[in-house]
Amino acid sequence: MSNHFNNPRLNSDELRQLIPVFMSEIKEDFTKLEVALLAGEYEFCLEILHKIKGSALSFGITVLVDKTQDLRGFIHTGEYDCALNERLKLRFLIQELSEELKKIT
Repeated sequence: MSNHFNNPRLNSDELRQLIPVFMSEIKEDFTKLEVALLAGEYEFCLEILHKIKGSALSFGITVLVDKTQDLRGFIHTGEYDCALNERLKLRFLIQELSEELKKIT
């Protein structure tokens, strides 16, 4: 299993069944995040990032938690150009995680 996944419960059948739902929701939330970020709706961005972070914590995906915190930090400090760049890193991470999760489901 990838080192991105620190939750040993990911080996359980119950949790494996939830992985497709998890990835679908993360992708949907990320799309909302991109739209909100490009529209300058920063408070909504923070809400979405909080939701993504909570989901990632539930699955023990610390790299996703860290990346959402990085993006939140840029938004909190008003570094919106950095936030836009960090959004791209988050997009690539979500794509990578999606591919890795397919392998364990």
